[in-house]
Amino acid sequence: MILEDAAIDDTLARECAADSCAGRGFGDGIIAAEDGTIELTRFRIHQSERVGAMVGGGSIDLHHGEISAHPIGASIQIEAFDENRLFDDVLFRNNDRNLDRSALPLPEPAEPF
Repeated sequence: MILEDAAIDDTLARECAADSCAGRGFGDGIIAAEDGTIELTRFRIHQSERVGAMVGGGSIDLHHGEISAHPIGASIQIEAFDENRLFDDVLFRNNDRNLDRSALPLPEPAEPF
């Protein structure tokens, strides 16, 4: 997926127990899971409940943007992922932690549009 000139704001966490709302996320701005590939250029990801951008099995390349006001700005769940792919003219601002490599659970896959 290629996104340009995108704004992802105020991503909320699920409001129910795990089995009763399948497909709803944990409050992350954007996630590359399994084999997903995301390239995001000229963007803003602002104020998610948990993580601004997560690499959880796929790959993300970020260019010319801002990740702000999250508990975790970016989370990398793949040991060999090059974190420099997240920092091409990307401003991390007002996050509790800008980068985290600890294991966080991935949300269940969403239903296709």
